Amino acid sequence: MSDDNSIKLADEFPNMNTEAATLAYGAAADGVFSTMHALMADELLIRIKRKTLARIILDVGTGLGNLANEVKKRFSDADVYALDISEETLAFAKSHHRFSEGIKLVAGDVLRLPFPSDSIDVVTSFGSVHHWGNREAGIREILRALSRKNGSGLAFIVDLRRDAKPEIVDKIASALAPETKHAFLESVRESLAPEDVKALIKKAGAKDFEVATDPFSMRAIALNARALRTGTLHIRPGDILWGAFIWVG
Repeated sequence: MSDDNSIKLADEFPNMNTEAATLAYGAAADGVFSTMHALMADELLIRIKRKTLARIILDVGTGLGNLANEVKKRFSDADVYALDISEETLAFAKSHHRFSEGIKLVAGDVLRLPFPSDSIDVVTSFGSVHHWGNREAGIREILRALSRKNGSGLAFIVDLRRDAKPEIVDKIASALAPETKHAFLESVRESLAPEDVKALIKKAGAKDFEVATDPFSMRAIALNARALRTGTLHIRPGDILWGAFIWVG
């Protein structure tokens, strides 16, 4: 991984063309990790006291739009932007009607967000940080773009844990197709442990933040209890994910 360029989806699946790589990624997003997007959106709704404080929402590293769609369901009046570095992935997702009506697609890199400073109320990102070429610069860009106008600027970022127990990683990997399994294991190796995330966010200049080894509250878990019980895997989200909340304003 270079210091300047974030990884595109096709880079995780080097033996596939873009469409095949996107389909492989989509199988994991719709399968093993499907409930995590709903959990994130519900946790966001719990953390934000009034929906009117989330008028402009940006999902970074949106992929096929799973998280952006869940956010739009809960914040229907907000302007939701779905950003991904891969124009090909966005085009594929759009042509296969993956995005909910009203979501605005943006091709761009977290290292150079195409938004003015102080303009985004909420930034979300799931499973994206380990793709960023320069993680500190990515956090700084998010801090720059977050709005300070109403004290509402919030980033909610979730990614894989490098320090996840091997038996948990193996359990997830065994549920994936061979090509997706390889990409998942590489992603875990490229990811951060929660303590590394704390140091990263602090170095990027954030003053008010929380890094959680269990990123979802009991209320969010309860709202998704049925899906978690009937899902492909029976693991605690915190066994494989960390979550960071960053506030500005």
